[in-house]
Amino acid sequence: MPFAIPHNIKLKSRKSIETLFTSGKVVRKGAVRAVYSPISSAGNTQVGFSVSKRFFKKAVDRNRVKRVMREAYRLNQQVLESQETTHLNIMFIYQSNKLPDFKVLNELFPKILKELNSKCLLTATDSSTVDDRPLKTD
Repeated sequence: MPFAIPHNIKLKSRKSIETLFTSGKVVRKGAVRAVYSPISSAGNTQVGFSVSKRFFKKAVDRNRVKRVMREAYRLNQQVLESQETTHLNIMFIYQSNKLPDFKVLNELFPKILKELNSKCLLTATDSSTVDDRPLKTD
């Protein structure tokens, strides 16, 4: 298992992130909120991690939380099964003012990924839920 999340797995595209927050769905477990959006284009499942300044004023604390979330995801990413036709864009957002313990997040991430996996399978089997309409631009 690699020791880092590969570059092509990181969610960085501004357009993808905007699409994710405008048309994505939400799964919440504990203090972690996962906004996800199935994409049918070729590529990998891409993930991003975010912590709000509202909860942690110091960048050192925000970076630590993101580092712990990345590590918990990296250790549990095999739970999220990769489908041939559907991949996900996922943004994990930590929403609590308590510094998380790695043990807690490491127990939480498999639950989130299992729920994402089951919801992704539901949308893949039910083609009527796939939204191919272009986004509204206001």
